[in-house]
Amino acid sequence: MRFFIKKFVVFSIVIVLIGIPFDYYLTHFHFKDWKNISKFQKDFWLLGQKNKNWDIAVLGTSRAFHMVNPGVIKEMNPNLSMINYGTDGTSHADHYLYLYQLLKNKVKMDTLILEVDEFTLSGWQTNTMSFKGYVFALKVNEEPFKQAFRDYYDRRKYLLYKLPLVRFVEYNNYYQLNPLRVEHEDRFTYRHGFAEAFTTGFRRDFKRDSLELLIHHFDIKYLNMIIELAKENDIEVILFTAPVEEEFKKIEINRARSISKIKEIAKNHNLSYYDFSMVEGIKDTSYFSDETHLNIKGANKFTKHFYNTLHDK
Repeated sequence: MRFFIKKFVVFSIVIVLIGIPFDYYLTHFHFKDWKNISKFQKDFWLLGQKNKNWDIAVLGTSRAFHMVNPGVIKEMNPNLSMINYGTDGTSHADHYLYLYQLLKNKVKMDTLILEVDEFTLSGWQTNTMSFKGYVFALKVNEEPFKQAFRDYYDRRKYLLYKLPLVRFVEYNNYYQLNPLRVEHEDRFTYRHGFAEAFTTGFRRDFKRDSLELLIHHFDIKYLNMIIELAKENDIEVILFTAPVEEEFKKIEINRARSISKIKEIAKNHNLSYYDFSMVEGIKDTSYFSDETHLNIKGANKFTKHFYNTLHDK
């Protein structure tokens, strides 16, 4: 038993002596600021954006990513510089950290248009992951990323990630040392950050008779933090809610409460808010890929309505 303990202690010391400097090298050199990481996924492409200057930047979940097409707006106003920074399956905590890093990367924007709805106020309930820890694992020891990990991860998992190499081992699909396996294709720049929802026809995913979404205090906390961070950097903030399919809207039990909360937050911060849940001419399923996302035909039509409404104001 004594021999086993001695071996274990020696093994642990060796692991620590190797792990600490190697972890430091990966964090501060090899993967620093998300370099040498595939930009095929939108999150990492976004975090690699540097030294940009936009008139308008759109931020939000897939309901922003796949539903606001800057290319359509560029055709309507060629002089406008616009980017879509929406990403799949994200929470307001993710959005806050994206905005923080973009500003740190010297990405400037006059106006930030943020998609917010009953789903973004209930990220713990509706997202596959309530917080994309794998995206920010590189910064687990730095604020404000550290605070987000403390908010969304239990103490044991949070402390585990602070051990040498643990986060890189767990998320090795993203943090790869083999450069031949890193996909460097840029799918987003030439389309101004937009990508359509790839579906054939309309797919009804929700099978239940009713849906009740609860508002989570962390989603409210980080939504307010996004607005405050933008204001600190002299960025105008506009909030909007993207369309939902008409039949789906009917089964949402407490949707009115969520929309009321958004209006309250907009009023408290003196912001404009646009509820585009139901847009005339974009109601039937021929414009939707599923209950909460538009297809390319719907996205392009909605984008024109979106721009005209904001432009007229």
